[in-house]
Amino acid sequence: MDLKANVVYVPGLVDLDQVEAIAAWIGSLSRDIRFHIMGYIPVPGQPYERPTAEQMDRAAAFCRRHLNQVGMSHLTSDQARNHAARDDRFAVERIA
Repeated sequence: MDLKANVVYVPGLVDLDQVEAIAAWIGSLSRDIRFHIMGYIPVPGQPYERPTAEQMDRAAAFCRRHLNQVGMSHLTSDQARNHAARDDRFAVERIA
């Protein structure tokens, strides 16, 4: 099986210690399970802030203690709303 896991890092809600604990548990199953850390994108009306670049780097480093394949995404609100600007796989082309 090709397993993958994701977590949203939300400082103040899903903190660094929890992100690392999830990675440690997954690593106990297999160090080769791919793990992706997504930085929280602020939602109006919610008290949580977007993690800083330093926080994201630290989270990835902590998770790499337990897993071989750790990736991360740290999008701004504008980037999240417009994937096509960053990746042509999301481009929409009208054909009819």
